[in-house]
Amino acid sequence: MDTHSHCILQPLEETKGVFYSLANIMHSIKSFSANRIQRHLNEKGTVWQHKNYDRIIRDEKEYYQEMDYIANNPAKAGLVKRSEDYRWLYINHKHGGL
Repeated sequence: MDTHSHCILQPLEETKGVFYSLANIMHSIKSFSANRIQRHLNEKGTVWQHKNYDRIIRDEKEYYQEMDYIANNPAKAGLVKRSEDYRWLYINHKHGGL
């Protein structure tokens, strides 16, 4: 998307029974990507908003609803005719979802 991004992720265990926090994960993603974007554009300044919009996916049905929304978003936004033609769309079902 040209103004935002979507991501479904499952935090990994940091230590036995303790998972990485969403705040730390998002900070890492935003920090790394902002630095790369700024370097590529040879510019400084804010890349990402401070606020994240997140939700917990509680079951398989909700997982597939969210996946469907994300997968269809590029076509709905008019960026491509078919979402599968959107070069930045990546779906990895390796772990089978939930």
